[in-house]
Amino acid sequence: MKRSRNAGSGNSALLLDTNILIWTAIGDQRLPTKVRQVLEDGVTPLFVSAVNAWEFSELEVRGRLPAGLTFELVIDSLSIDVLDLPANAWSVSKRLPRHHKDPIDRMMIAHAILADLTIVTSDATMRTYPVRSLW
Repeated sequence: MKRSRNAGSGNSALLLDTNILIWTAIGDQRLPTKVRQVLEDGVTPLFVSAVNAWEFSELEVRGRLPAGLTFELVIDSLSIDVLDLPANAWSVSKRLPRHHKDPIDRMMIAHAILADLTIVTSDATMRTYPVRSLW
C-alpha cells in the first residue's frame, strides 16, 4: 500500500473522488473515455484524500462494493498516493458556499484547494466550487 504523505503543488496532479476509484477499478462505463485515459496514462500523478480513503473503507466494511474490491488493491493497481488531510481543511471547508451538504465531499474540495490539485468527480455540484476539475 502507498504511504500517506503530503502533496506538492501541481496543476496536472489529480485528486480522485471515491466513486472514480470504484468506477475505474470495475471498468464502469459511466467513466468518460478521456478521464479513463488520463487515469491510466502512467504519467499524471494520482492522489486520494485521506477522507476519501476512509469513505471507501466504510463502503468496503458495509459490503457495498463488489466482492474482493479493496482500497489497497485499487490504489496499488493505479499507483495512487494517499494524502494526509491538511489540518486547516476544516477552515477552508466552512467558508465554502453551501452548495453541497456532504461533509466528505466538502472536505475533499477543501483539500484540493489547499493542495492545488484538480479534482476528478462525476458530481456536478462539486464541480461548481472554485476548484479545477476533470470530467
